[in-house]
Amino acid sequence: MSHANVLHVIDTLSVGGAEKLLVGTIHGLPQYTHHVVYLTGANTLQKDLPADCIVSKLNFRSKKDTLRCVMQLRKYIRRHQIDVVHSHLVMATTITRLACPSGVPLFTTIHSLLGMRCFAPGKRIQRLIEKLTYRKRHHVIAVSDEVCRDYDRAIGIKGDYSVLPNFVEDKFFAPAYKKMSFNGTFRMVTVGNLKPAKKLSLPHRSIQEAPQGRSPGCIW
Repeated sequence: MSHANVLHVIDTLSVGGAEKLLVGTIHGLPQYTHHVVYLTGANTLQKDLPADCIVSKLNFRSKKDTLRCVMQLRKYIRRHQIDVVHSHLVMATTITRLACPSGVPLFTTIHSLLGMRCFAPGKRIQRLIEKLTYRKRHHVIAVSDEVCRDYDRAIGIKGDYSVLPNFVEDKFFAPAYKKMSFNGTFRMVTVGNLKPAKKLSLPHRSIQEAPQGRSPGCIW
């Protein structure tokens, strides 16, 4: 499908794992025309997107804006004759599933163990919304086998799915990134959220002192 119009929908363009993966995916598929629609927040990573990538913001403020964003996104898909849609994160995926016409293929990437957070037993409304908006024609992409199993346990995979592990862009292997000197001692720095799903071996005290923020994808 050369020169196809591909639309990516995500919560924000701030710095995060899903957002960085989105940017890397677009750079890895230069043969397509890429559109990015993000719901809200910062657009920090927009500068890292290719110059010809078309970026729009829905100005989502709360769940009361859901219907407006659904209608706006549906008009965008039709106006730009989008051939393929790819959604990331829970809120963006909910809006995208409601907006995407049945004739347009929709792929959704699951980035983490949502059954432990967004679809946990106490999150009944969000879990119900996910089950009601998810259709057999929607293709689920999980970043690991465990993420796939977790989603299947929490929601139930209805149709086609793929497991596509996270990747590291080629630029990180360029000589410019190899400037460190170990001096006989190997040191490693891990950057990420302190969550059980990350399996970081950190002292209990450090985890307790970490700020307890809420994921932007879990807003219901």
